[in-house]
Amino acid sequence: MKREKCMKTKRKNILLSVAVLIMFLMGMSMTAAASTKVYKEDYCGVCKAKLVEHGTHVGHYNDTHEFFYVVDGNQVVVTCDVAHSIARVYGYCPTHGLRWSANEHTEVHSSPNCSHYKTVTYYE
Repeated sequence: MKREKCMKTKRKNILLSVAVLIMFLMGMSMTAAASTKVYKEDYCGVCKAKLVEHGTHVGHYNDTHEFFYVVDGNQVVVTCDVAHSIARVYGYCPTHGLRWSANEHTEVHSSPNCSHYKTVTYYE
């Protein structure tokens, strides 16, 4: 009788360990399924469902750069102010969970003569 109780306890421990391992592996595969690509994905690669996007603001900063252009044979040097905003964005499939994640980097250039005038968004 004591031996049966011991065997039942061992079976419970083994089943519990296997269940924890399966849950751990499922969590790992969910993270591995989220690709980090340099372009934004709008649809699930498996079932083609529209991804639901969520994000969190990471930070922002400002910087400047100089550029030049020529007017009437004279070189004009202009300083362009650039505002940067960075957000961590995630794409979730309603069926398959997390499918895509990246840093969304948005730059707003101030000078109309700057080659990247207005807003530029890219993913890192």
